[in-house]
Amino acid sequence: MSTTAGSPDRNTHARLKRVVQRIYDIPSFPQVILRLAEVAEDPNSSSADLAEVMDKDQALSAKVLKLVNSAFYSLPRPVSSLRHAITLVGFNSVRSLAISVSVRSAFPGDDDAAAQQSFWEHSLTVACATRYLGELNRLPYKDDLFTAGLMHDIGVLVSRRYLAAEVKEADLLVTNTGVSSIVAERQVIGVEHTLLGAWLAEHWRLPPLLHAAIRDHHEAMDPNSIQMASLDADLRKVVELVALGDDLANRLGAVRIIGTPEPSWGTPPHLIPYLAGKSIQEVGQEILAKAESAREFVTA
Repeated sequence: MSTTAGSPDRNTHARLKRVVQRIYDIPSFPQVILRLAEVAEDPNSSSADLAEVMDKDQALSAKVLKLVNSAFYSLPRPVSSLRHAITLVGFNSVRSLAISVSVRSAFPGDDDAAAQQSFWEHSLTVACATRYLGELNRLPYKDDLFTAGLMHDIGVLVSRRYLAAEVKEADLLVTNTGVSSIVAERQVIGVEHTLLGAWLAEHWRLPPLLHAAIRDHHEAMDPNSIQMASLDADLRKVVELVALGDDLANRLGAVRIIGTPEPSWGTPPHLIPYLAGKSIQEVGQEILAKAESAREFVTA
């Protein structure tokens, strides 16, 4: 399986060129997010430095505080300041929350509210699944895993906003023939949603971890993927966890993106070790419970 579409015909090429331009018209992440990344990468930075950056965007700060006070974190008492929040939930958690809020803000609701909500419900479940799998495997960057899971299908929003007619045709092809959504997108649109999402990730200057998760999470289902083999070990593990989280979210009956078919594949054997000896049912119950506690992530 490859994430690179075949050579498109002239009409497809022209259409995709317009889509790329529309992607670059999507507002960039707030400058505060870029500054947060710089602060996070500076070994001499402190919680006060992070709070100072966040204070420059009051709307963003308010939404982050709302999420910190949600059932997902189960704090013993409400938190009213970013500095206190950073102390309690951690530097990386607050940064990841800020990214999550900014992604949601970049794609406000459209005329198809049900499809939009379905998309975010699915993405939230994948985020919780990926984070939980990271905990099972004792990975240190569980908050980045949550954000990677939340953003993995961002290309779907791009395609449904700017290629609505083609997406409907691709959905019909999936329904009528049983081909995968990736195959249908390549055939009808000329490019798959993973690559559209990767283009947006480049535009937003997202870190490599998020870029790889968006671009390669379907590739990770194939143990022989050349694309996956080109990633370093840490990135490959992140992408595989997102892929398994996506697989579990579909398989366990979580809300799917409207228009997508029931999953018919088996969980790839090379991803099973990430379950850490637990059954799919055990992991699934935990994931769904976490997703329920995190619902404010898709309403904030």
